[in-house]
Amino acid sequence: MAPYLCYFFHAHLDFRLPELESVALLTGSPLKILQPISNSSPFLMIDLPSDDYVKLIASRAILVKGIFEVWGRGTNYEELLDSFRQYPVSDAEKFLCPGKTFKMKVKAFGKSFPIPEQKAIINKFTNTPFTKGKVSLKNPTTKFWVVEEVGEYLPINTLPKQILLLREIAKGQKKLVDRYTLKKRKYLGTTSMDAQLSLVLANQAHAQSGSFIYDPFVGTGSLLITCSHFGAITIGSDINPQCLRGKTENCNVKANFLQYQISSRLLDLFVHDHSISLWRPIPIFDAIVSDPPYGIREGARKIGRNPADTRQREIPEELRETHVPTSVEYSQGEIFSELVLFAAKMLKVGGRLVFWFPAITATYSYIFQIIPFFFLNFWVEPR
Repeated sequence: MAPYLCYFFHAHLDFRLPELESVALLTGSPLKILQPISNSSPFLMIDLPSDDYVKLIASRAILVKGIFEVWGRGTNYEELLDSFRQYPVSDAEKFLCPGKTFKMKVKAFGKSFPIPEQKAIINKFTNTPFTKGKVSLKNPTTKFWVVEEVGEYLPINTLPKQILLLREIAKGQKKLVDRYTLKKRKYLGTTSMDAQLSLVLANQAHAQSGSFIYDPFVGTGSLLITCSHFGAITIGSDINPQCLRGKTENCNVKANFLQYQISSRLLDLFVHDHSISLWRPIPIFDAIVSDPPYGIREGARKIGRNPADTRQREIPEELRETHVPTSVEYSQGEIFSELVLFAAKMLKVGGRLVFWFPAITATYSYIFQIIPFFFLNFWVEPR
């Protein structure tokens, strides 16, 4: 096992560690966390057997900027250079030698560097093993980062907490956030989930080739799109037929899948009231993912009639095919308990229920206590 530095994006802070651990489990990587994670820092020391496992995790991680080997560390540049000189020369020469090229980046957490200051920092390494390597800005064989950790919202002249010299091993999958951004998507609704969070939830669901994933509140398909990207066969339902039908033939949920060339992985979409399940209780799903409506931008509804309305109504035969039944409010408590109980019946052993649900933990955690075969893996509470 070897220590590595995981450098996170400073976003969705409480999701960073759960996603990292989910991806490690998915890829079979024996990850060990070496320190408590802090919401004030984007850095986390981890242990992995080799660079190959680092690359496996980075190939799926969304909230990870990159994973690095630490070559030096200090509170100022003199300490950093002293630390770097203690790095084994034989290991450094694997990357800084004739026939190998390198590039050095200067970055910071909590500040930015003008170009002249970046050049001045790079020049501090002139009397080091870096003189044995050849610089290539376009296509280097190895990339090095000098990173100052200052902190957020601090005065411009604040001294760094630490300065790091890092060898880049692998970068995370930010390119997927850019690919699936809502800004470029054909069909959106008022509750379409942010691309970054959709990808994180897909990782927590262990979406992969061969898995079968269902979203009972599919909306415009954000979660199923990202699960399908990772190879899963997906199926979704929603009580709102207009949402599934979309605006036009070329502006609907299926058009989104066509846009990303993953329509072959969408099994089907259908209109369905989750409170009246049509599914046989057979464990067929590897994961159930969902972003249920919770009454802020979209109120939750289920088929039903106001108890105060006692009128008898007969739907004419010719109108039954297109008839939309009346609906009533679907409370948060009902949504939560029915979703968990549905998952208990429909998930395979080891399957995952991953859903976005803003609630106070103590209010609903009792559900998991009455279902003994459910294991609560992550309950993420954003602050």
